Amino acid sequence: MNHIRKDKSWNGRKIDKVIGELIEDLLNHREVMYNDVYDAMSTDRVYRKRLMPQEVVEYIRDQAQIHFDPKLSRIFLENIALFTIGSTVLLNSGEKGIVMKVTPKNSPARPVVRIIFDKDGHLVKETFDRDLKKDLTLFILKTLPDDAT
Repeated sequence: MNHIRKDKSWNGRKIDKVIGELIEDLLNHREVMYNDVYDAMSTDRVYRKRLMPQEVVEYIRDQAQIHFDPKLSRIFLENIALFTIGSTVLLNSGEKGIVMKVTPKNSPARPVVRIIFDKDGHLVKETFDRDLKKDLTLFILKTLPDDAT
């Protein structure tokens, strides 16, 4: 719409204000859509298993410009933490640990994980942290139920 009329609507409000509110509502709806898509894809469904958070992020990244607004996609992807602090995870090394620190903007898939169980499933004598941002050979295979520790 190239031209916004300054006429008043039937209730006395300016048309441009009403149109501005409608556009704002539409943008808010589009922002909420990302949360809905993320939640739907990262939750078990009757017809399929949930996807890992990084798989959902890859989908949204791949679909930017096709199904999603590229600008809103970038903002969403820069601000999402794939793993919440306190969540239990299994690393590709076989170790199990708890997410201690996340950096969504820089490395959402590479948190700091405190190792609780070694690769054989034994409780470690002394916990230690693995910074997945620094050790690029490690990655999270899956999140585990809270009672997995």
